[in-house]
Amino acid sequence: MLNKEFQKLKAQWGKNSAERANIIEKMRKNLKSRNDEESEYIYAYTQLGKVVNIDTCSDVPKELFEIDGDMNPMGK
Repeated sequence: MLNKEFQKLKAQWGKNSAERANIIEKMRKNLKSRNDEESEYIYAYTQLGKVVNIDTCSDVPKELFEIDGDMNPMGK
């Protein structure tokens, strides 16, 4: 369910540039929810062992999309 919510936010990102700051915050919240409310995320698949902070990563949306992609194999 949270994964589908993120995919909807990802689609909105491409359509609505005026709302991007709000969409980014929703993406961060979604990812943290899928990460047991933890800000620190440790990649388990795509970049094994890489550690990022969901709240402070600066290369958005790229890093948020990458975190989502890494979470997908885990079914989160």
